Amino acid sequence: MRARHPEWYQSDTDASKVKGNKSSSSSGPVVWPVPDVIAGKYSFTYNPDTKTGHRGIDIPGGINGGQQVVSAFNGVVVRTEKLTNSYGNFVVVKSVIDNKEIFVYYAHMASFQVKVGDQLDPGSQIGIVGSTGKSTGPHLHFEIRLDNNYDKQINPMNYLGGY
Repeated sequence: MRARHPEWYQSDTDASKVKGNKSSSSSGPVVWPVPDVIAGKYSFTYNPDTKTGHRGIDIPGGINGGQQVVSAFNGVVVRTEKLTNSYGNFVVVKSVIDNKEIFVYYAHMASFQVKVGDQLDPGSQIGIVGSTGKSTGPHLHFEIRLDNNYDKQINPMNYLGGY
């Protein structure tokens, strides 16, 4: 049996530890992607050997959604799409954190206000929390991939610093 890589573990982060919406990484400031939302637990479970589990964290968006979704990091928008299944309305932002190229997925939004090529700073508005695609209620699905590889999802909490 292969040893579990630290980035594959299950993480349940208590939202009571989320205070404010700014942290930092060695590559600059980090902003919580749905400001002022503090509720429940954020969970990431994924095992790349079996390709099972939840590949990101779901951040609650209230009963009706509508909260602002903002960029967590500096980056450039590389994809925007409106799907009727899976991610629904989603945006992908390419960032460089700790000398690693990461691709950040913001999914299930009601709408987005960015286009491919837009440069974003932490806190720049991307869209509005919604429940599009394969979703059971308003939330933001927040996912990070190394090298934009589907099999290289990592725990977003590793990059959200002090959250």
